[in-house]
Amino acid sequence: YDDDGNRMFKNTDSNGRFHSDWCSMIYSRLMLARNLLRDDGVIFISIDEMEHDNLKKICDEIFGESNFVSDIIWKRKRGRDN
Repeated sequence: YDDDGNRMFKNTDSNGRFHSDWCSMIYSRLMLARNLLRDDGVIFISIDEMEHDNLKKICDEIFGESNFVSDIIWKRKRGRDN
């Protein structure tokens, strides 16, 4: 942040390191979450399809592939029925 309180760095889509920065940010938070979870704990993560693959790889590394149970696909109803 600068002297006026404005963010000096913004992680926008046009940033070439956008996904790398996002992965680094979420990795540290999930490591903390793992350390706070009980052995029989559960974590639910809501994310759009743009980062799903990256998040799955990070979670597999942190929690182990064998701990993955399932994806739940949620389609919000907008307008008329499909």
